[in-house]
Amino acid sequence: MSGVDPSTIRAAVAAAQDAPPAELPPYPTDTGPQVRDLAKGLRGLLFGHLDQPQAFRSHDQFYAPLAQAILNRLHGWVIDPESKQWKRMEE
Repeated sequence: MSGVDPSTIRAAVAAAQDAPPAELPPYPTDTGPQVRDLAKGLRGLLFGHLDQPQAFRSHDQFYAPLAQAILNRLHGWVIDPESKQWKRMEE
C-alpha cells in the first residue's frame, strides 16, 4: 500500500475543481477558419533562394497545428513545455 493520504488526494482534486478555468488563447483549436486558411497556405510554401526555391512539405496532419501555433504566437501565446498548456508569453 502506498503512503499517500486519501484526504490529500481529495483536497487536491477539490482545489482543481474549484480553480477558475484557464484562459484560452485566441485560436484554441486547430479547426477554426483562420487556422485552416493558414494551414492551406503552408502546404507547398516556397522558401529559400529565388533561383532554387524549396517547397515546404510535411504530413497533412501537421499543417493545422503549425498554423495554430503561428497564429497564437503572433498574439503572444506559447505552449508551456512542462504543463502542455497554452499560456501567455512572459514579458
